[in-house]
Amino acid sequence: MVIILRARLEIIIAFIIIIVFLISLFSYYSVTGHFIGFKMCKLSTDCGFSGYVGDLYCRENMLMQNYKTFYCEEEYCRFTLTPRVKKICRECVDSVCL
Repeated sequence: MVIILRARLEIIIAFIIIIVFLISLFSYYSVTGHFIGFKMCKLSTDCGFSGYVGDLYCRENMLMQNYKTFYCEEEYCRFTLTPRVKKICRECVDSVCL
C-alpha cells in the first residue's frame, strides 16, 4: 500500500514539474519582465512594445543594454533578448562612458 501511494505521489510530482515547465515555456512577460500570462496573437504588434530592459553594462569600450523584441509565432507571443550597443566610449568603467 505504501509503495503504491509513493508511486502515485512521484507521478503527481512529475506531472507538476512538466506543467510548470510548459507554463514557463509559453508564458508572456511584459517589457519589464513581469509575468502577464498567456497571450495569443495574430500579429507581432499584438504582443506589446519592444524596448531596452535591465541595467547598462560595459563590454570592452562599449556601453551595452539588453533589448527585448516581441514577436508572434504560432499564435503565441514570444520574445528575444539581444545585447545592443548604446554608446561607444573611449573607456567604459562601471557602466559609465569615460
